[in-house]
Amino acid sequence: MDAFKNPLEKSRFESTNGPWNRLRLNDPWSVGYVSSLIVYRDFRSKEDWEAFYYQSGELRNNRLLELAEQERQQLNNFRLILTHPKEVYKIDPSLRGVNTSYGRTQEQLMERAAVLYQFMLSQGSDLSLMECFHCVWFRTIGQTWNGIVLREKNTLQRLADYFPDCTWKNTDGQFDHRYAVDYEMFKNGERVAAIQIKPRSYQQGNQPYLIKAREANRRKNEAYKRLFGCEVFDIISTTDGSLLNTEVLDRMRLALQN
Repeated sequence: MDAFKNPLEKSRFESTNGPWNRLRLNDPWSVGYVSSLIVYRDFRSKEDWEAFYYQSGELRNNRLLELAEQERQQLNNFRLILTHPKEVYKIDPSLRGVNTSYGRTQEQLMERAAVLYQFMLSQGSDLSLMECFHCVWFRTIGQTWNGIVLREKNTLQRLADYFPDCTWKNTDGQFDHRYAVDYEMFKNGERVAAIQIKPRSYQQGNQPYLIKAREANRRKNEAYKRLFGCEVFDIISTTDGSLLNTEVLDRMRLALQN
């Protein structure tokens, strides 16, 4: 399968890394649980996935039309997660799911791009609105495909070779968001460990937003360990599934023995 290509020059794209997280444009409230949407079915191609994501956004629009005006306005306020994040989690889960369980249309991704553009402009950036749209598009649709369909599936195939007696269960978007766990590892039907699969940049980057992300994930992983009594291991891999931190395999084997 082909990977999505980033249409922006690397340094211009990376200049939006911090703002993308700071503005919470990556939150499920804004773009849906993309990690759940992309495993909804087996997509034949990256174009099939992109079309599905937009179609899911149209379905969300139809759901919104069934709601009262006040509820519709509340769910359309995608910046609520930034301005009043606690208010988001006070909303009834079934209603909140209209935002988190569906994709978005191209027009709605452009709305997120406009927010990013205005922020970048205020910081003295010369990024255009269309470049900001390309950032939103690639992070939401492209990186989700490249990371989950390509990197994660290929990495799991490698891990299956290392641990032939184990099985793997992928988590849904809500579980991943809460515990920073991509897959749980089982042996003889018992949960023995969990993993999150990341690219090289996650491990080596020293940008403030990455440091903050690693710390947030560490806290989430600790919550997982308290609840299930299992370690969460970071698997650093390439798109073709090659492991870059093979030393983690010994720690995983030790977890199997305990």
